Amino acid sequence: MSVNNGKMHDYAGQQYISGFTRCTFYYPSNNSGNNLRGLFSGKEVVLFNMEEKNNEIDVVISFPDNYDCVHYWKGKETLINKSQKSHLTYHGRRKRKKATGEIHIISDGNNPLKGKAPYTESHLASSSNIEDHPLPICRIELSNTPGSVKPQKNIINYFHTDSSKCFFNTIEVSLTKKGYLKSLAAPIPRNDPWRASFIHTSMHTFFLRKTLLRPGWYPQALALQTKTFELIILATREYRNQSYAKNSIKYFHTKDYFREMGKRKVIEHGGGFFIDKTPNEPNNPEATIMSDYLRKSQEKY
Repeated sequence: MSVNNGKMHDYAGQQYISGFTRCTFYYPSNNSGNNLRGLFSGKEVVLFNMEEKNNEIDVVISFPDNYDCVHYWKGKETLINKSQKSHLTYHGRRKRKKATGEIHIISDGNNPLKGKAPYTESHLASSSNIEDHPLPICRIELSNTPGSVKPQKNIINYFHTDSSKCFFNTIEVSLTKKGYLKSLAAPIPRNDPWRASFIHTSMHTFFLRKTLLRPGWYPQALALQTKTFELIILATREYRNQSYAKNSIKYFHTKDYFREMGKRKVIEHGGGFFIDKTPNEPNNPEATIMSDYLRKSQEKY
């Protein structure tokens, strides 16, 4: 069984490799839209659709009924809602290096957080340039019975969440400018803890405001692309979560996540980095805050 029908990253003659070099696949498009389906036992378990128009981008993620839809704000759960004819949407608009938007769940025609805008806003910050660090959209955790969802139109692109080697039960979804995943799969030498944090840490870094390593087996790093943007979909089987009791989709208030990450202190060591687990660790005279690296990166590149 083919794990997916994406175009595999070509690393022939590549001088450097990363953890994503041999497991990255692209679904390219120069059009305004693109879509992808995730399969379990041959049935659709999750659907992704992207549409862009001018400086606006819409992402729609559809999933089965009876999933726990868990929302976080400032590291705490604010709502758990059971899905019913549900999808998650991100609608955003870019203006220079700023981006505004909203991430929310629609369940049975209703938004359970309607009227509670402080919980649903996406990022708005001058440093929130998604060329430097992707915008986290959601995390999907699949039990051994993930159910199925029926696509409303034919979707050619696919990937399997199950294979002969393992079950990719953890899917993390982020939005960025087109070409970001390629920059990770075909890396150039640069001291950049922002990119390192994306590669090596779980999305719980943003949900729970605490850095957690992203361990997993046989990852699929997938780039669903439109003319300008790409949706990065990381499908893994985590060591610490080899079997989830429930199906769930987790999302969160992202407005301040760049600011919060920018406060983390970084110590360079042995060609790599140590990044504080939380933004409130004790001061260290040898440390540099992450926002300084972002500023230097923008000046240099």
